[in-house]
Amino acid sequence: MRVYFERGVFNAVPLPLALGLLSNTEAQIDRLEEVGMDRFLSDLIHETVSPLNINNDTNAHEFLQFHTKDRLRWETIGFILASAGLAAVTSPSSIVLNILGRAGLELKSFVNDTVWATGLCVEICQRNCSLNDIYLWMIYQNTLMLANHLGDLSKLLVVSTFAC
Repeated sequence: MRVYFERGVFNAVPLPLALGLLSNTEAQIDRLEEVGMDRFLSDLIHETVSPLNINNDTNAHEFLQFHTKDRLRWETIGFILASAGLAAVTSPSSIVLNILGRAGLELKSFVNDTVWATGLCVEICQRNCSLNDIYLWMIYQNTLMLANHLGDLSKLLVVSTFAC
């Protein structure tokens, strides 16, 4: 994901916010061992259904705090997964294969798993969260990933992805 954003590919998501979400989420996922899966998932759902208190005076740093640290939300995880999948299908294959190869993963398998996992995040958010910027970014990245992976730019893809 870092490679995709750092390559300067145009994206509707601001680079500092995307990388900030990634860094803060990595730290939060590291907390999983401490608290256990049940507590982690309970906190994740609790934050996802909680409304965000964003106003006109909210700056970028404060905005990130609504989606990270101990306030991790499903839409943040979905955004990161969709961005990673999009990076995998649009970045030069040599870079992607090198990164995935070090992790023992194959490109097609990684993208298929990412499509499936992002779809779960979208489903959870459609049922449980209110509309917010990260949710929209997740949907946007997911649509781009699916279109690039499947080679499909049909109206059906767009309509089914944006069904809120």
